[in-house]
Amino acid sequence: MIRRLWWRSAVLMALLGYVLTSRELLVLAGLLATVYAIAFVLNHGSLEAVRYTRTLHPRRAFAGEPVACTLRVENRRRLPLVWLNTVDRWPNAVVPEASRDVAPSHLPEDSELTLALTLRGRTQARREYTLATRRRGIHILGPAEARSMDPFALFHASGSVAPSERLVVYPRRRALPESGFASDDPFGSRRTQRRLFDDPLLPMGIRAYAPGDSFRDIHWPATARTGQL
Repeated sequence: MIRRLWWRSAVLMALLGYVLTSRELLVLAGLLATVYAIAFVLNHGSLEAVRYTRTLHPRRAFAGEPVACTLRVENRRRLPLVWLNTVDRWPNAVVPEASRDVAPSHLPEDSELTLALTLRGRTQARREYTLATRRRGIHILGPAEARSMDPFALFHASGSVAPSERLVVYPRRRALPESGFASDDPFGSRRTQRRLFDDPLLPMGIRAYAPGDSFRDIHWPATARTGQL
């Protein structure tokens, strides 16, 4: 609507200036047409020149360990990006603490990391964050959406600038005393009734028969020699 009004105003002023032979109206029409052309050139193909990258270190961590995240937004063309807004969706379980760039999302489990940038030609912006891994799981970061606009708000473009990435968070590590097991006997002292599997290559000793033992495990030569199972 704004673009049509702008273009129609330029055409109307040019016609009036030609009919009324008014130099001022012709100059004003030329200025409107020039501004329209500049806005079109600045915004045309703007998102194709945007490169949005995330760098996670490490990409796998235990719950409670910090993860360093570096965001880079690069303008790869010669023309400047006067107004660029990026929105990256991040789970609440890994969002950085006390960051002004993070805002709540319409999804209860996600937040949005928003950047408002102005980039000159062939330049990039860099942001450093420290992610707080609060919960175990496979967390999906992204995708990142962007929107650009010319300085006169005549043209705008929007679309995706980066795919999703995975951040793997393992369960929190705990010391054996915290779990109630002694460090020298982590499997406990209770003997199980049956093993999960039998390894025929594993050497085993001989003991007295106990109720619940399998008859396949009875050592018959030792039983005959001692006179008891």
